[in-house]
Amino acid sequence: MPFNEGDHHEERGAKVRAVRDTELLERVRKIEQDMGVVAVKVGEGVHEKHLMNQMAMEIVDLGFRTTQLEHAVYYAWELKADSHYVAETIRWKKKWQERCEENKRKAEKKPLGNVKNFVFVGILSAFIDDQAVTGPEKEMVMKLVRDVCGGPDGDIVAEKVQNLDKVVSFASSVKVEKAGKAFLNLKIRDDYAQLQAVLVGRLDSVGTRQLDPAPLKPGLTQIRKHVDKTRGGKGGGSSGSRG
Repeated sequence: MPFNEGDHHEERGAKVRAVRDTELLERVRKIEQDMGVVAVKVGEGVHEKHLMNQMAMEIVDLGFRTTQLEHAVYYAWELKADSHYVAETIRWKKKWQERCEENKRKAEKKPLGNVKNFVFVGILSAFIDDQAVTGPEKEMVMKLVRDVCGGPDGDIVAEKVQNLDKVVSFASSVKVEKAGKAFLNLKIRDDYAQLQAVLVGRLDSVGTRQLDPAPLKPGLTQIRKHVDKTRGGKGGGSSGSRG
């Protein structure tokens, strides 16, 4: 029987179409499964909502509660981006990151402690450099640094910075280049109340104390807008009643 090239191409085309149809059916089944999850509703009566919307609302509400709780726990300031306090905290935070990378490449790991200790030592370093600070307050901070994380020559030893954990319970520093500002957060343990009073007093002078909780992060703000839109506008629900 002679070879018919037209039949051969038609057979190949039929096989390709069959494969594509199978793939398409699988995709449709996957979409149906996903849509089934999205279509699920929770709650009863006027409180009935789509599961995904309810989850989004809970995430936004958790974001609000977290910022409020954090604000109640530590002090917060807004500073200019070129502040020496910002520069030192960022510099020491980078040192922590660099040493973490070095640790990954070493067979014997050296504990570095939490990054908050490095941010805190940046605050202490800037305080010591601060020309506006003199007398017993500066000496108190210098003595703390020498006793807790200093070397024989008085310089700060990176491997000893983790010892500051007994002094500071929280410290963070975030620089926003485009806005030309930075945010500094700090909470010192109760046993060091005098140190906290000194540092808080100075940071109140060089920065602006944040008296209200921080706004929602951009991602959570977008989620909140989406939830409001699907509900037909703001208002109602725990997430729409704040801010």
